[in-house]
Amino acid sequence: MYEKAIVPDTLVKTVLIHDTVVVRDTLYKDESGKSLSQQYHIVIGSFQDKLNARNLLDQVMQKGEGSPSIAISPEGKFRVLFFSSSSEEEARKVLSQIKEEYPSAWLLNLNK
Repeated sequence: MYEKAIVPDTLVKTVLIHDTVVVRDTLYKDESGKSLSQQYHIVIGSFQDKLNARNLLDQVMQKGEGSPSIAISPEGKFRVLFFSSSSEEEARKVLSQIKEEYPSAWLLNLNK
């Protein structure tokens, strides 16, 4: 249904264990081109094609889950964000709760 995202080594500051990728905060944008405002984001899908990302986003929205949105990665992938927060603890709690339904979900930490 969706592929696990791969972040190029040149963009990663640090890759932590526990499903977390840390990157510079200015690299990710929302669909309007603005930088993401929260530091922690749970990614449930990553696509080359925006339509595929939109389809997953629509599915999540129809279920009424999370607070889904789409972000564009530095390499041009459309990442479906399930949940965003300024609190790592809160983001990790949500991540552990959704792992059964979205086993490839991971935490994106925009190092601010």
